[in-house]
Amino acid sequence: MTHRERIRAAVERRQPDRLPKDLGSSRVTGMVKLAYERLYACLGFGKPGAIVDRTQQAVAMDEDVLRYFEVDVRAISQNPPDCGGEVELGPNRYADEWGVVRRRPAGCHYYELECSPLCGEITAQDIARHASPDPSDPGRFRGLRELARRLREETDFAVMYNTRFHPVHLTQYLRGFRRLIRPAHERFMQMVQ
Repeated sequence: MTHRERIRAAVERRQPDRLPKDLGSSRVTGMVKLAYERLYACLGFGKPGAIVDRTQQAVAMDEDVLRYFEVDVRAISQNPPDCGGEVELGPNRYADEWGVVRRRPAGCHYYELECSPLCGEITAQDIARHASPDPSDPGRFRGLRELARRLREETDFAVMYNTRFHPVHLTQYLRGFRRLIRPAHERFMQMVQ
């Protein structure tokens, strides 16, 4: 089977010739920078991946590494916007394009949530006033169609679109985990009692 046929068989609940493989095409299959650096040093080839998710320190996988492990999927995802984006707030501290402030404590590999811009009691006006990123910024989509077309026409890999914005996570970051999770947990507990 080709890589694409293998993924399609699995998605259609047919038996593929082997277990399909993915590495780095989504938030849950990625690899953090430190682990990836150790991997490519151990393999003796590849190159350091660019950070694609600063909070998790997830990196883009090198094509040589993907081929070595016979990975069936290649990802495409949005680029950074031309206007706006992250704002540096000092060493190991930044605000993302939604205004969520994160910091990386000493000795930690990841950035932790420091400040949620819509935490606390808010009104519809607060939400309307919140500076949200421009979803149609041309930088986000520059080259994606061409990359997807090239992968589709010139390779046999399955192509996956990896959205960098997950509505549930984004809401948690904007409102704060306690504000979002605790009320839902309390309602659930009332229902089961």
